[in-house]
Parts: sequence; structure tokens; C-alpha cells
Amino acid sequence: LTVSLSWGQDLSRSTNAAELTKKEMEMNDFAWRANIIMFDSAYLQKQQTLLNDILIPVGGMGGPSFMFTTVNNQFTMMMGGGGGMLLGHSLILGGAGYGMTSASEVSHISGAATNTGNLTFGYGGFMLGYIFFPESVAHFTVFGMIGGGGVTITPSMTNGFVIDPNAVQTVFPCGAASIGASFDVNIGKMIRASIAGGYRMVWGVNDYHISGVTDTGLSGPYGAVSLSFGWF
Repeated sequence: LTVSLSWGQDLSRSTNAAELTKKEMEMNDFAWRANIIMFDSAYLQKQQTLLNDILIPVGGMGGPSFMFTTVNNQFTMMMGGGGGMLLGHSLILGGAGYGMTSASEVSHISGAATNTGNLTFGYGGFMLGYIFFPESVAHFTVFGMIGGGGVTITPSMTNGFVIDPNAVQTVFPCGAASIGASFDVNIGKMIRASIAGGYRMVWGVNDYHISGVTDTGLSGPYGAVSLSFGWF
């Protein structure tokens, strides 16, 4: 690669630094630097790599979700949402979380017949998903989530008074994961509606020996409707 720079002076009249003026030395040094930079630029343009000409669009999405499921073998509704980064219009990397909107009655951990409490359950974690045919008005998505959650039991109350004064609120951490699929519709450029279904798996609750509360009882199928907003 040859680079010609015209400075209005003859920089080639001598290669001996002692014979050059200070200004000529600075200009000569700049010319060499320009040669190196232009050579590097040309080399990078010709260099071949595994990712040549690959440009991955990056977007983001998120929104609320309303879930219908069973918790402790009772029908219940959970509210939550999720979101994350969207790569190539298809790959979802993000998180989600859900919690019960109302409590269900259970026997407390002590197992005493009179010691009852109200159970609530919530969970969340890292979510990975893939959208098929995202450019179509109607398309579908498969996804999975893994993380953790907790079962909370609070003392039963009547008219603002605790029925059993010996009962205290207790939180029992647990593991949780889910898999599912959704049917999606692009309502607009930045809004999408979905109907989903899947299965939730819970583990670690059996270790606490809570009367009437088990891993199996907290696991189960679910259905959900959701809205997503973002750059798809």
C-alpha cells in the first residue's frame, strides 16, 4: 500500500534526522503514522472472519401477564410479568415472575388441627425463549424458566384478630421451573398479545413437612394471557 502526502516541501531530500528541521521531522513522523493507519484499515476490510457481514438486531420486550392455575390443589389466579432482551427478532433472554392474587387456607406447619393459616405462593427466575416466524402477524413461541420461589403462611384472622395467637408468619423457600408455549399476535409495531399454556414444577417444599402442602400440590399446569411492549 502506497500513500502519497503532499506537504509543499520535499521530505525525501534526506533521511538523516540531523539534516531535517523540527517541523519537517514532525511532518515526516505524521506521514509514517498515516501510512500505518491506512494500511491497518485496508487490512481489516479484507480480513475474513467467521462472523463476516453478520449483523444481529437487538431489541427488547416486556409486559404484564395473568395466569390461571392450581396451587395447593385449588384453582387460583396469579399475576406477574416478564421481559428481556430480544436477539435477531427471535431469541429471548430475560426473566419473569408471578404471585398469587389471593390466599388459600391450610393447616400450619405444627400440624395442629386448630392451627390454620393462609397460604400464598410466588416464584420467578431466568427465562429463555424462541419466537418462530416473528415477522408474521400470527406466530408462536416456546420458552422455559428456572429459578426459585417461596411459600408464605400467615395466621388466619377473623375481624382483624389472629385465631391462634401461637401462629406466626413463616416463609419457606423452594425451587421452581416452568416450560410452555404461546400463540402470539402482532397488534402493532410495538405491542403483541399472547395466549400461553404450560406446566410448572416446584421442589423443596416437602422438606418442611407442612400439613397439606407438597411439591406436587404446588406444581401443575397453567394457562396465561399477556401483553408485551417493546422493539420486536
